[in-house]
Amino acid sequence: MNKKNISFVSIVVLLAIGAGCLPASANYNSVTWGTDTTLFFPGVAATTGAVQGISINASANSFINDYIADVASLRIEMYPNSEIHLRSADRKIFTADIETAETVCYEDYSTFDYATPESYATFTITFTDGGNCPTTEVVVDTSEETPSAGDNQKIDLLELIGVKKAANLKVDDQVSFYSKGIMEIITVRSMASTNVKVELQKLNKELTLIIGKIKNIDIDADNYRDASLEISGLAGGKFDLKITPINKIEVSGVLPGDLIKIADSKVVYYFGADSRRYIFPNEKIFMSWYSDFSGVKTVSVADMAKIPLGSLITYKPGVKMVKFTTNPDVYVIARGGEFRKLRDEAMAKNLFGADWNKKIDDINDAFYSSYVFGKTLIAEAEYNVEMCQAQSPTISVDRDI
Repeated sequence: MNKKNISFVSIVVLLAIGAGCLPASANYNSVTWGTDTTLFFPGVAATTGAVQGISINASANSFINDYIADVASLRIEMYPNSEIHLRSADRKIFTADIETAETVCYEDYSTFDYATPESYATFTITFTDGGNCPTTEVVVDTSEETPSAGDNQKIDLLELIGVKKAANLKVDDQVSFYSKGIMEIITVRSMASTNVKVELQKLNKELTLIIGKIKNIDIDADNYRDASLEISGLAGGKFDLKITPINKIEVSGVLPGDLIKIADSKVVYYFGADSRRYIFPNEKIFMSWYSDFSGVKTVSVADMAKIPLGSLITYKPGVKMVKFTTNPDVYVIARGGEFRKLRDEAMAKNLFGADWNKKIDDINDAFYSSYVFGKTLIAEAEYNVEMCQAQSPTISVDRDI
């Protein structure tokens, strides 16, 4: 695949601003949609198996230069200071082939909002049968069933259908559940101020669960993650455990860890073992992980729409330093996309060599909130370039997908 034929998605940060502060509709925006505007798509059903034909409502302040509504897609042409606001009562997923604002799912509808403050954009939004927002999981809280007496608890959550919870767990307590015909037993081994160590009997491994971070597990060893573990309420020697099933999505010819795209599209994704697709924000980040584009696989629009979006892919640790366009601070990247600010120029030189200033990439300020920032590096021994690269051999390992 020719490198010149590949580009990357841009994530747009929409700022909440007060009435009267929205950019005025430019005189070259020839189409204005109001709250009564309805777009009809006869080639796609509200849900799989239903009669084809869905309606998408446009909202006030939608103004664009041109559009073409096809049987299952909407092609948009937008000049600077254009906006589009769409709403689907059928909770359809809006899948765009380039610059993308993510679909936002609500209980009774879904939305798609995009603005072009200083740029020109053309893109196509595609709809597919069954491409709807996922159904909200039913939460089963077993805290009321938790025994209050006895030295240790043994809680059986039964079949993992919907989210399951076990409350007030302590060291040596056990939680069991069934998934895919396999019974897994989780035993609490130790607790700290911010994490809990547990042992999984069937998987024969020990995991450290950290507050605020989700840990995915592969119950049946097929390389797809089947469930996620998350802890909360860690205090007084007790905590709560939430176990959530992960909907496995299989695409013909594609395996976890593959790079995927749609035909005639310029957006490349990483297909994670958690059945999500992760976005490369730009080519520089892609090239920190891969030497070329030969491994990118093409999938159908329908298959792509089945895979929910994950988050941004960040630089491979130890390959580059980065800075934001309006800030002189320079950062190195640690595992999981954590940014750590360098103390000074001498530290950068010692870590990355005499040509250190040629190994710094600029990041658009719009991405600032997408990253995690750790402590400033004080000593060079806190960061080893080669070790950081070795500890994140793949995106799955780096992100702990």
